[in-house]
Amino acid sequence: MVNNKFQLTKQSSESEIKAYFIQVLNLARSKEEFPVNLDEVWPLVYARRDKAVSSLRNSDLFVEGLDYQVFHQKVENLGEFSTELGKTQNKHNKNGKNLGGRPLNTYMLSVPCLEFFIARKVRPVFEVYRQVFHKVANGGISLGNQQFQSTPMSLEETLAPLARYNAMIEDRFDILSGTLAQADINGDELDKITDRCRAYYHAYRNQVSKLVYVETSIKLEGPGAFSMPEREYVE
Repeated sequence: MVNNKFQLTKQSSESEIKAYFIQVLNLARSKEEFPVNLDEVWPLVYARRDKAVSSLRNSDLFVEGLDYQVFHQKVENLGEFSTELGKTQNKHNKNGKNLGGRPLNTYMLSVPCLEFFIARKVRPVFEVYRQVFHKVANGGISLGNQQFQSTPMSLEETLAPLARYNAMIEDRFDILSGTLAQADINGDELDKITDRCRAYYHAYRNQVSKLVYVETSIKLEGPGAFSMPEREYVE
């Protein structure tokens, strides 16, 4: 569970949704089998919680214990004593459902269940989901087992670790941006920091790319490849 006080809705921004998915991804990486609380995501698709629960439990695609877990709880009786009527009256929610002493079940979803039960049903949400989870599945933002070699490497091999690390940094900025947006806090200062980091990254990447040229030249010509300064050719 990411945050029991947080809930995505149809009005949630792309950055908020992405920040949430990244946190779910981190929980999944830590071997959390059911990292998603249904209460945090059902408003993305369904108008009411009971409709979401009914759809989940009655679906032939999802199996309890495999795709989701149910934790049974019982809330305290919310009834109020009415002096006018001389008896207890139970509170009701805005849909008219009785809240007094009813069982409250928590539904925890697996990541595949999140994808097929929620994300794929709303195209913009699935696009964000795909950026986070499918990119990782293809090794897009994982440093993996990258081996650094002393022999010349291709430009792609040289820049790949930098690109992957930068992607993880960008994800952390996205999480912060979503957190500030959720709290309705101005994020101008964070935007400035993000822009400066991107500028430094681009400059660093540009210089590192020249490493391939130096390594290849020395491999072909030996250390003497740079023994003399380059001069402009003049006829």
